[in-house]
Amino acid sequence: MSGFESDIQVEIFTILDAGLSYPVYDEVTYLPDGMPATNFPYVVIGDDTAIPFDSDDQVGSDLTLALHVCSQ
Repeated sequence: MSGFESDIQVEIFTILDAGLSYPVYDEVTYLPDGMPATNFPYVVIGDDTAIPFDSDDQVGSDLTLALHVCSQ
């Protein structure tokens, strides 16, 4: 992942974390068997895919980012 995709993912995390009343994670949380599931609901920022493009006057990429919302 090149620099600006990381920056976009950080910005999305920051906006979601500030705007939601439940946790936002970068990775799926691990919940061992038998542990109470008190951390629901939560959002996980998933993998992103960047398809680069450049034209005569622009350089960039089309970015797709997955958001997973987990609830019971």
